[in-house]
Amino acid sequence: MQSAAAATADHQSSHPSSGVQKTWNQIKWTASHVKPRVVARINHNQNEAKDKTEKRLLDELYKMFTETESFYYSLSGDLTNSVQRQQRLSDSDKALPLWKRVDDRFFWNKVMLKPIIECESTGAVDPWILPIIQGYVKIETCFLDLCDASNITTDCKSLEDVRIP
Repeated sequence: MQSAAAATADHQSSHPSSGVQKTWNQIKWTASHVKPRVVARINHNQNEAKDKTEKRLLDELYKMFTETESFYYSLSGDLTNSVQRQQRLSDSDKALPLWKRVDDRFFWNKVMLKPIIECESTGAVDPWILPIIQGYVKIETCFLDLCDASNITTDCKSLEDVRIP
C-alpha cells in the first residue's frame, strides 16, 4: 500500500501543476504571435532590398538610354537586317510582327522582354515588344568615281556582297 505522499507525488508527476501549464501556454501563445511578426519583418527587409535593387537598375537603364546615343529602335522597320535581306523575305515572313523578323544577334533587349515573349500565344503582346539595337551611326557624304570600275570587286554574287576597297 502506498503512502499518501507517494500517491501525491505520482499524481503530480502525471499531471503538471497549473503553474507549469500556465507557463507552457504562455510560451506557446508568445511563439505563435512573435513568429508572424518576425517573418513579416524579414519579408519587409527583403522587399526593401529588392526595391532598392530594382530602383538602381531602372536608374542605370534610364541613364544608359538617355545619356548615350548608341541605342536605336524603329516602330515599323527592321534595323537589324539589311534592305537586301528584308527583300528576300517571303510574304508570310513579312507578315510576322517586327520582333519575330529581326536578327536575334542585334536584338539587345530580348532577354529583358523574355517574360513578355513567353506570354505570347495570341499575338496580344506583339505591340509591347519593341526590339532595341545598340550601335553607332555616322552619316557622311561620300563621293565615288564609278567611271573607274576597276576598284569594284566583281567576283561577288549579289549587290549585298559588293565591297569597295
